[in-house]
Amino acid sequence: MWRKIGYALADGGNNFSYSFIISFLVFFATDVVGVAAAIIGGIVLGSRLLDAVLDPIIGGLADRTRTRWGTYRPWILFGSIPLCVLLVLCFTVLPIESIAVKTVFLCVVFVLSIIVYSCVNIPYSAATAVITRDTDERASVTSYRLIVAVTVGIFIIGQATLPLVEFFGGGDTTSPRGWLLTALVYAAAAFVLYLISFFTIDEIVQPHVEKQTFGEMIGAMKGNGPAWILSAGFLLLGVFYYGRNSTYMYYFTYVAGDQNLYTPFMMCVAIGSLLGAFAVPIIGPKLANKATFPVGAFIVAGVLMIAAQFIDPVANWWLFLVINVVTSFGIVGGMTMMYGMVPDTTEYGEWKTGIRAAGFISAFITFALKVGMAIGISSIGFVLDAFDYVAGAEQSAGTITAINVLMNLGPGILALVCAAVFLKYKLNKAAYYQIVDEVESRHTDS
Repeated sequence: MWRKIGYALADGGNNFSYSFIISFLVFFATDVVGVAAAIIGGIVLGSRLLDAVLDPIIGGLADRTRTRWGTYRPWILFGSIPLCVLLVLCFTVLPIESIAVKTVFLCVVFVLSIIVYSCVNIPYSAATAVITRDTDERASVTSYRLIVAVTVGIFIIGQATLPLVEFFGGGDTTSPRGWLLTALVYAAAAFVLYLISFFTIDEIVQPHVEKQTFGEMIGAMKGNGPAWILSAGFLLLGVFYYGRNSTYMYYFTYVAGDQNLYTPFMMCVAIGSLLGAFAVPIIGPKLANKATFPVGAFIVAGVLMIAAQFIDPVANWWLFLVINVVTSFGIVGGMTMMYGMVPDTTEYGEWKTGIRAAGFISAFITFALKVGMAIGISSIGFVLDAFDYVAGAEQSAGTITAINVLMNLGPGILALVCAAVFLKYKLNKAAYYQIVDEVESRHTDS
């Protein structure tokens, strides 16, 4: 258990950095720095697409790494230092009046931060495949990881960010000083968690091939149907989950008309998310096919998000909260199981092609997730600009409707599509263990 917890803590570091940026950077850019909504949308889209393209390269480099600390652990340690520095810079407002210079600075540090984040997160995610070969244990490890991620990313980031910004900023949520000092606190916490995780992870599944060319690693995706299905699922998840998260501040500021509702809402989202992550190691072992969980979870979440489109969040506050508790349970539970399915595709690819490339396959799937995130998050800026959004002003009826669709209707429809994708996933547990036995037999014979 202590190794599972130690491994999971690095995802706490990920969320102190990445979730903080994803959840608040767009709002920070428009309402604190003064960057136009369309410009920040373009920055997010371009940088996310660049990052997505680089992910398989980073994954391939990680697979080829051989050090006295292992294959993936060094990336976590040495990547975390610049990542924490860049986290602080992302929420730094230069003491000059030029919006153009501030925009360029924000663009540069944001692009660098997501590239460095990939250098930490891709090897970290791939490490699941070298911790154990047991598919249920992988689901359990992933559950620990997501529990820590939810605790930090939703409980702490969701509950503490605005109070910290107000505290450091003298009661003003648009105070540059408040955001900077909050980022410093989160960066320090992230580094401590990364350090603990580095000393805890134990890579016990050793690769049979010492080094592979990039061409060979790309070949690991050939005929790997489960990996392609997961990639499609993560693409859709990236659009509706992370895009929705980026609308929260806009939704409560302008649709609900009360920014103070954000904190209790995030508490309820956190509760539902934790329950979803806890449910995976309980329900998962009882399922013959892991894909059954995300199918059911995304159907329920999708229907509820569509229903929320037509609910007044103030007049029906408690109903709105209940809907989002159940929605969060479904999304995070389904996502937790999806992450637990990723390392299984490593064995499938090795069985199919003879090539074991855990880092590359993990990176390829993450590539799909990040393309989805790029679309989901950047669409906020583009849609707001299209509906003439003005930061801090009273919004038009069209803008209010657009924010509501970005928060509820759009994500709901995409969640249902994601559920349909996983109906095609056929790598059940019986097939997986047969594949593992065949792979091990090949290595024994050779």
